[in-house]
Amino acid sequence: MKNILVAIDQGNSKTDIAIASYNGNILTTYHHEYEQINFNEHRWEIINNIVLDALHSIGYSIDNIGHLLAAVCGADDNNDIIRMHRILSDTLNLSQDKVSIVNDSWAALRAGMSFKYKHENYAVIYAGTMFNCTLLSQNGYLYTYGKRINGCDNASYAIGRAAWEAVVDSYNGFHESTIMEPLFLKFYNKETIFDLITDFSSQKIFFSPIQYSSILFVAAQENDIIANQIINKLAYRWSMYIINGLSKVHINKEAEIKIILTGGIFKNCSNLWLKSIELELTKYLKNASCILSSFEPVVGATLLLLEKINGAPLDDNIIHNLKRTYVNPNI
Repeated sequence: MKNILVAIDQGNSKTDIAIASYNGNILTTYHHEYEQINFNEHRWEIINNIVLDALHSIGYSIDNIGHLLAAVCGADDNNDIIRMHRILSDTLNLSQDKVSIVNDSWAALRAGMSFKYKHENYAVIYAGTMFNCTLLSQNGYLYTYGKRINGCDNASYAIGRAAWEAVVDSYNGFHESTIMEPLFLKFYNKETIFDLITDFSSQKIFFSPIQYSSILFVAAQENDIIANQIINKLAYRWSMYIINGLSKVHINKEAEIKIILTGGIFKNCSNLWLKSIELELTKYLKNASCILSSFEPVVGATLLLLEKINGAPLDDNIIHNLKRTYVNPNI
């Protein structure tokens, strides 16, 4: 039976899969969105079902998997990885030697690096439903913040909560009005902010900050001062994770470092995010450069898996096949 490779990127609200041959040809990609898993055990059932569906779509089965790599949120230290490795192996009924687990932030970083691995200093700001940051030195030191991230920085949740708090502050006179006010009223079909506050307080309306991030992006695109202040504040905090993390991977502040921005947040107001983060980084790191990732984290998971099987750096033919056959499952 012909063996294939399965690469998985699972975040808190979506899972992407790429199935590839050993020479880098992508046979299929798969994208699935859902309500937040919040690290519960339902996540393994989701992976199992999606893997089976993706395999079935191209006429393969679990028996065809030669190796599988899952880049998952919450794989923050060795104990997490060991536990998740065992659970995923049991769930898919695969021998443990066929399964690998890495943090999804590491796969996101790898997706933004050059396909032909270069020994340089890198970091990633991975902002989707949640937020994470990984740093990699040219000497191979790797550090991922994971569960050490402050909850107030958790990407779309933090953005949505800050947007609503700004509207309440505006209502109470702490600062000028913001166009997020009419956007919230339209979102909930309410007449006044007081009505909306009342319904939240009485729990007639469920408070869902993740849904509100889109309101902030619309306001930012209209050059709303308050919305831009929220983006700048988060850009500062996210950048500080990189700046404070340099010592953890033995990178000095004078060294050149490439910072990759990836995740759903950067698909909205991408230029504003890029400029805000660059501004904060360059206050402390004069040799930092900032780029938006061209590929989804599942590509990084695929690269990590191909490098595990074929060795690094990858052969030019494997890289060519991967670039030629990869189709973004989000499109």
